[in-house]
Amino acid sequence: MLQAKINAYISFLEEKQYKDIYQDMSIMYGIIEIHFLHCLTKNAEKFLHSVNNQLNELGIKIQYSVLQGEDNEVR
Repeated sequence: MLQAKINAYISFLEEKQYKDIYQDMSIMYGIIEIHFLHCLTKNAEKFLHSVNNQLNELGIKIQYSVLQGEDNEVR
């Protein structure tokens, strides 16, 4: 499910669908923010790292945070 959501955001950025909303703006790169309620598994972290490496070439970055009480960790 995470991969499908990320793919939808990537398509949105690659196809420049944002131009419908931000017509007069020049967008140089995109940031996809993901907020998790629980800690990520090692496989999930590896997946996000791998996707981030691939997306760097397209000018897209994934930032994620784990929201647990008062300890919000952003990566």
